[in-house]
Parts: sequence; C-alpha cells; structure tokens
Amino acid sequence: MIRHIALLLNFIVPGLGSAVLSKWRVGLAQFLLAALSILAFAYSFHAIYAIIVLIAVYAWGLYTAEYSLRTGGVLKKPRA
Repeated sequence: MIRHIALLLNFIVPGLGSAVLSKWRVGLAQFLLAALSILAFAYSFHAIYAIIVLIAVYAWGLYTAEYSLRTGGVLKKPRA
C-alpha cells in the first residue's frame, strides 16, 4: 500500500514519493532537479532543456516508485 502512495506522490511532486520509500538521496536529487527545471522554465532560461529535464525527472520518479507499464500500476513483488 505504501508503494501505491509513493507512486502517486512521485507523480505529483517528483522526489516526495521516493522519500516516503526511504530513498532519501534519490528523492532529494529528483526534487532538486524538478525545482531547478521549473525555475529555468519560468525565467525562460533554456526552456527546452528545462522541459527535457522535467520529463526525465518524472520518468525517473515513476521508475523509483516501481511503476510497471505492463500492469499500469506498482510492480507486484512476492512476499518473503
């Protein structure tokens, strides 16, 4: 259940869901890259690069939250 919440949080704010999954360094890097790309886009400083980085950060956030394209949700991991 926590991975579903992390996936939703990573979709809204990249990095926040990673922090919920105890991946602090990855979450902080995602959050900082997203914030910097939004600032670069807002001030029209190389806007195309900001859009590319923002798309990459969202994809990285979904990968970190273990999103599965095949099922359209979180990966099902066997319990130990």
